[in-house]
Amino acid sequence: MINLLIIITLIGCYAIYSTSQKTFVPQKTHVESWMQNNRSLSKIIGLINLMVSLFIAISLFGRTSGILIWILITMTLLSLLIVLVPTKKITLIDISFIFAICLILENLL
Repeated sequence: MINLLIIITLIGCYAIYSTSQKTFVPQKTHVESWMQNNRSLSKIIGLINLMVSLFIAISLFGRTSGILIWILITMTLLSLLIVLVPTKKITLIDISFIFAICLILENLL
């Protein structure tokens, strides 16, 4: 469930990050170009994802702990997005592979 929380938060943060006019993306994928063309819809999708992840965090950890954990996850993901997206050091396949391993480990442990 924590893995789902992180994935939803990452999608929301990336949707909001992609709609910024100051971002530099050297090679645009289909999703990035769609987000650049539909900025208002992408911002709404990003905010909805962030609110859903906040509610999941509150339901998992309680009110105060959930809000604090959600803030910590959001700050960490935004920092990683700002550093790693312009350099194109990490791809969608890498992210999918990492989250698949984390999901398997979460279910096993």
